[in-house]
Amino acid sequence: MKYQTTSVNRPAKYNKSNVSLVDVSIVRDDFENSEEFSEVKCTLTDNFVNGEVDYINRLMNFEVRSDDVWVISMPKSGQEIISELAWLAQNNFDLEAATSSSNSIRVPYVELKALIGFTSDSFAYTDSLKSPRTVKTHLPIQFLPADLFVKKPKIIYIYRDICEVVLAYYYHCCAIGCFTGTKEDFVECFMKDDAPYLPYWNNVTNFWRRRGNQHIHYVSYSKVKKSLEAVLKEVCEFLGKPIPSQEVIGQIKEHLEVYDEVSELKKQIKTNEELKSITEKELDIDFKLSEESTRKLKDWSARFLSENGFSAEDFL
Repeated sequence: MKYQTTSVNRPAKYNKSNVSLVDVSIVRDDFENSEEFSEVKCTLTDNFVNGEVDYINRLMNFEVRSDDVWVISMPKSGQEIISELAWLAQNNFDLEAATSSSNSIRVPYVELKALIGFTSDSFAYTDSLKSPRTVKTHLPIQFLPADLFVKKPKIIYIYRDICEVVLAYYYHCCAIGCFTGTKEDFVECFMKDDAPYLPYWNNVTNFWRRRGNQHIHYVSYSKVKKSLEAVLKEVCEFLGKPIPSQEVIGQIKEHLEVYDEVSELKKQIKTNEELKSITEKELDIDFKLSEESTRKLKDWSARFLSENGFSAEDFL
């Protein structure tokens, strides 16, 4: 396994003072059937590769357990609600335990320490959790532990429509103070891979190709919105867990309402005093991309997908 980094000039609007973005290119030779994993680039924070710790190698060598459940997606793709559902299924739908601590404590981002640096050691914390663990990551397949494809724990991958992802990611970056431009500016940044975890389609398509593997379950977020109960039953079946009674399903659906992303984003932004006066009206009446931005994203996506033998309808 080898990797290299390239520092690139990022737009001024991505302006978090302690965040510097770098391109990380990686070639894996430690996967089974390594020829399937061609060189891939991912935009990450500088801390991944220029800190005191080599987090890339730490990721590659992270110890996976066969009874883990890994919930993987691009940012803002519905990962919170699916990871909560997976944790509940793994823990006998213990709603009391689920409400006594946050999802981020029970279902950690394994790479969080590498992403932002100033937090506690997410690798050590994840490793300390008792089995069965539920683990989250946004990393593309080439950056994940080789153990994932040796021990083959359950993997749930969530796909979300690119326009919805861009909109939610824009508001998230605004809320945490690392982006100060317009939605249109962010669309341009997104298509140039100028935000963490991009490019988008490489992440999505590499997992979609493997959706037929018995240990990988592919979920469309549009189905989550249309029929959460159906997704709940699918997840239980995939994890080999009994489907709860209708009464418990009702309680689970009520519990999962707090993971409604639009409501959470609105609340997050409205509590940010620097953004409140600018975005409150927009949030109330225009929580969507412009027609021009939507067209740009769809045309850009169609070109990539066509060149790689896909169409947007495949992923739904």
